[in-house]
Amino acid sequence: MPIPDFVPKIRVLVVDDHPMMNESMCLALEAEEDMQVVGVAQNGRAAIEQALALKPDVIVMDLFLPDMDGIRATAEIAQANPTARVLVITSSAENEHVQRAIEAGAMAYIVKDSSREQFILGVRTLASGRVFLPAEIGEKLVRGLQENKRQSLPRPGRSGQSLPRVSARCWPCWAKAWATGKSRDAWY
Repeated sequence: MPIPDFVPKIRVLVVDDHPMMNESMCLALEAEEDMQVVGVAQNGRAAIEQALALKPDVIVMDLFLPDMDGIRATAEIAQANPTARVLVITSSAENEHVQRAIEAGAMAYIVKDSSREQFILGVRTLASGRVFLPAEIGEKLVRGLQENKRQSLPRPGRSGQSLPRVSARCWPCWAKAWATGKSRDAWY
């Protein structure tokens, strides 16, 4: 079977309020044979407008934008187009930012000190429909979520109910009642 001469390009919208960052990302993307920058935006409103008009395969979104943050822009894009694929690239690796971006609809998250190779891999992975989180971001996110879960677990006295106190004298009664499935009233 012959290999087609034309390979469809990954169409990318780049969103960052720093012109040098936009230019650097565009150069990195355009250097790839399978990628094409279809738009550049420097604020959240322009990102939403271009994302809806251009329907890129991947939207590369900074979080800290002048008119609205990238999380809100991502949420509005995702609400208008649930199939939109947003890769957040930002200076923050804080769990709160990662979690909020994912909740808003981002499917990938990298920090700006990532390598060019990691950036390109993130775009390709996202374009293929998969999620992309570098190991250090994923690990930090999981540990943060686990810590939040541990802090939210009910503890004696926290939910208004306390664990029953069983004295050494009552222990055999309690054990027998528990083992036979009887209620707390049957302990004594």
